[in-house]
Amino acid sequence: MAKKRVAWEFQVYYGAAGATAGTLIDKNIVDVDPGGNQDEYVDLPTRGDGVTMPQQDEYPVKMAATPKFSMTYHDGDTHMAALLAAADANPRIGKAFKFVRHNGGATARDGDFWIRYSSPGPIAEGQVVEFELHPTSAYGRAWT
Repeated sequence: MAKKRVAWEFQVYYGAAGATAGTLIDKNIVDVDPGGNQDEYVDLPTRGDGVTMPQQDEYPVKMAATPKFSMTYHDGDTHMAALLAAADANPRIGKAFKFVRHNGGATARDGDFWIRYSSPGPIAEGQVVEFELHPTSAYGRAWT
């Protein structure tokens, strides 16, 4: 029986940096977070009058995003192998990623990213690997 999807679930695509991601990671993917609402702010307080404390007054200074997703490692998974190879390359190899809502097809995140991964133990059959993506414009595309 097919898995019933809900509106907040995402599909993850990847591909060569500098172009729109087109390869769907269709197997072994678990938790997906497109990394929204992570903007950074700066506080610009004014000097108090000695009687009352000034109010906090913040302004947005940078749009930020750190998309994440996890995959279960299985021998022979070509998507996992490609992502691990890009993350381990020296110098690093950026990849294009696109996060699309399963229900409705809206794009939540699209751009080029550097890849960092972590695993709670040695990467082996059945182990979960978490991928954390860091935006880059090094390949000519800004992220959205």
